[in-house]
Amino acid sequence: MFHLVEWADSDEERIKEFIEAHTMRQAVDLMLEFLVPSMIRFYQEYLDFDSHSRWVAGHLLARELTEVKSRDLYRAYAPFKELKGDARSKLIATVMRDLELTDWVKPWGTKPGQPTSAWRVNPKIHLMFAERAEKEKKHRREVKASIEESKAPSCHQCHLRKTL
Repeated sequence: MFHLVEWADSDEERIKEFIEAHTMRQAVDLMLEFLVPSMIRFYQEYLDFDSHSRWVAGHLLARELTEVKSRDLYRAYAPFKELKGDARSKLIATVMRDLELTDWVKPWGTKPGQPTSAWRVNPKIHLMFAERAEKEKKHRREVKASIEESKAPSCHQCHLRKTL
């Protein structure tokens, strides 16, 4: 778009076959400084992602997934695991619809007349949200370590075992 504006404002009869570096910089700056932040704000405010959608988005990033199935989600996420049958399917469908609307996933392998149960993950999310992915990985490691630590016997329990 910027190169067309520059051409229209020039005396040249034909548009250039290449885009100059400063023109590309203008386009990148517009995207990074205005379009992407506006898009993120829109999705956060108007689509009202709930905690389930945020968890699944974090799961996709932390695991660097290229595809995901309903079964993978309910095995990995306790709130899905706690639900059964239609209630579980409806909640997963709602969450994944949120992610479809934001172009994080696309349904695949769905047979006509059947509900969607598998999605391909947009590979761009792993590039766009690489920093967030690292935070998710770190957070999930910390949670896992905390759970493991709470399962470990205390020193007092170890002493008792040795004396028995």
